[in-house]
Amino acid sequence: DDNGLEVRRTRTALAGDRAQKGKLEIRADSNSRTVSGYAVVYDQETLIGDAYAEVVREGAFTETLKTADVRALFNHDSGRPLGRTSAGTLRLRDDNFGLWFSLDLPNTRDGDDALSLIRRGDLDGMSFGFVVPRGGDRWSRRSDGMELRELLQVDLLEISIVTFPAYKGTSAGVA
Repeated sequence: DDNGLEVRRTRTALAGDRAQKGKLEIRADSNSRTVSGYAVVYDQETLIGDAYAEVVREGAFTETLKTADVRALFNHDSGRPLGRTSAGTLRLRDDNFGLWFSLDLPNTRDGDDALSLIRRGDLDGMSFGFVVPRGGDRWSRRSDGMELRELLQVDLLEISIVTFPAYKGTSAGVA
């Protein structure tokens, strides 16, 4: 994107079994419109196209969560908002597993669609849109020769309920 926003839609390669730890356990209240899970999982590699591997490191969101007004979107579409931190409809928490979220879905067509698709199990993954500030990433080469980008600090703009999450360890379920 011309504004420097990075959005991921790629195939995923897991690094170890970390993606299985902390998976969201769903105990659904049939009347609930709150969705929660992990928008980002730490220390899990994903392939960015065929160009390089990427991993988000613990602490990447520490600074941005202090001041960012983060939006929740449907499939990274800014015309399809689902929540916002400043409105209190999106809550984010950084822990040692990743970036946890809780989202109160709106009574809109997109909110209803997201809720229905999550309840059916058609959607269960998340993604995020961000900008990397100067010094916020580190590049190296893996033993197989592929470049590895480590995200150490990001400016978080949005999280999204998505059809194709770049990081398989992400989760979304009705709380």
